Amino acid sequence: MHRREFENFFGTSTIPTTPGFLAIYGLDPAVYGGFLVSTQRHLGTTVRLDGLEFNYQRALTLLPPWARGLNEFANASTPHTTGASRDQFQSSPSLLNGGLSLTRRNYRLRVAANHRERQFQNTFTGRGIQPRTKNFVKARTYIDITGELVIGRELRLFAELRNVTDEGVDIDIYGPLTPPQARFQQRARSSSLWTFGVKETFQIHRASPSETPILQQAPPHSDLGLERKKLIAGCSPAFLPTPFLKYEKPRFRYEPFPAPSSRI
Repeated sequence: MHRREFENFFGTSTIPTTPGFLAIYGLDPAVYGGFLVSTQRHLGTTVRLDGLEFNYQRALTLLPPWARGLNEFANASTPHTTGASRDQFQSSPSLLNGGLSLTRRNYRLRVAANHRERQFQNTFTGRGIQPRTKNFVKARTYIDITGELVIGRELRLFAELRNVTDEGVDIDIYGPLTPPQARFQQRARSSSLWTFGVKETFQIHRASPSETPILQQAPPHSDLGLERKKLIAGCSPAFLPTPFLKYEKPRFRYEPFPAPSSRI
């Protein structure tokens, strides 16, 4: 549960033109005198937004072995605005999301649904428009399906199906005296979007100078000399699960040759 209050928020006002307003911008009143002007202003009142949020997620572990890996999830929010300037906020009464996901070793599948209740857009004012004429977007539900198939250690096939039911956006504009059959204004439809592809995950590792084996000359010895020394550099490369070669830090050691015996 949450509560937010907004002060000095931006709002939109639509006012008729006046000769003084047109004179400021050098416009001819004979041409632009019948137009309406839409401008922004600071709201003089406080708008309060109250809401309740809910989140749920659960792994269905009681299912038989062939259905293991199935999860269900859902979340919801119910925002509600109050205040004299609440019509300046584009809010939806409720938002609902939910779906199922199946995760296995070689593939993943997810089905999600998103529902939005009727959403208020703005209020229309102007000459010949009845008071309290408002613009609404009708309630709508979108269904998305995503999946992924593993075909190699780092290679995968994926598919994303957005709005599989081809749900459109319907807009209603009406006032208190508008009959129900005259409220529909327009419909926008972007159709369903399907995406298929192949993706690969890889990593590139560059060995630092400290990880690269470099042979260095042994320091001189007071008795034996350089010819009495040999340098052995050890380096143990190992292949990791990720597709790159890792070099371990070289280890150096000195092995002196046996000192020659001297007889007088």
